[in-house]
Amino acid sequence: MAGPAPGLALTVRVPGSSANLGPGFDAVGLALGVYDEYEVEVLPRPGLVVRLEGEGRRRLPANEKHLVAAQLRAGLEARGIGWLDGYGLRLTCRNTLPMAAGMGSSAAGIVAGRALAAGLTAPDALTPPDGLGASELDRINGEAAAVEGHPDNTSASVHGGLTLSWADREGGTCTVRPSLHPEVTAVVLRPVAESVSTAAARAALGPCVPRADAVEQATRSALLLHALTADPGLLWEATADRLHQEARRSVYPVSMAAVDVLREAGHAGAVSGAGPTVLCLTTADRVSEVLALAEQWPAEWDVRAPGIDTQGLEVTIRER
Repeated sequence: MAGPAPGLALTVRVPGSSANLGPGFDAVGLALGVYDEYEVEVLPRPGLVVRLEGEGRRRLPANEKHLVAAQLRAGLEARGIGWLDGYGLRLTCRNTLPMAAGMGSSAAGIVAGRALAAGLTAPDALTPPDGLGASELDRINGEAAAVEGHPDNTSASVHGGLTLSWADREGGTCTVRPSLHPEVTAVVLRPVAESVSTAAARAALGPCVPRADAVEQATRSALLLHALTADPGLLWEATADRLHQEARRSVYPVSMAAVDVLREAGHAGAVSGAGPTVLCLTTADRVSEVLALAEQWPAEWDVRAPGIDTQGLEVTIRER
């Protein structure tokens, strides 16, 4: 297949996400109103130029090893287009999502790279409002989940809102998007001096789960979906976890202490993804209570009430 035409330019905006939401381990995700934006321009001469802005600009590689560039390459090659074969690319990365923080920055990068590849492959197929059809979104969702290793963050970044994902018989990713109760919103609280890698967090988990914990986890997971879609008054009960948070307490002690404080005050606190960000699921009328409580904490915290993104991945095209 021929490469993309010089002058073609695409922009992708992808939301961050919170995963697990307490008991929904590796399955439930929620898109947050915090975004990374990526732009790619097709150049007439072969080569790659990477420009970095915002979070990570001094730490991330400005070359083909950049996560988005690597996923852009993988996506193009999967669609039959040779990497920089007769064309060049200028990739601009504008990041606001903190890295290694449990807000889905790596998942957003993977999704963005695959989405840019899809747009460059078939620019004529881009249509409003999100720029990609349902089948292409499903393909990106599956590709990104396979790279990430679990679909909770990636599905939320692709589809927006609340997502529930599972594997089909062939190992592919399936996702549904339950309708959130209109009063539900999110507050994220990040200890600025902390970071946790997903690998370190997963290494803290044991190979077996006691039957009583498994039964309780299944109960709370089911209740979580009910609370988020029908009865926010049950969010505190629904976000209790027996599978991963206590097992990881030593990995993110500051975060777990914050979760304890939130839950003791009656708020639905949980560790966001692999941490160390803490997610508080609440209703609009209680956001001020959460913010006031966080103001009393001694460490430096980045506290945001970003709300929930409902659009998901957006791809726009322009011709130069």
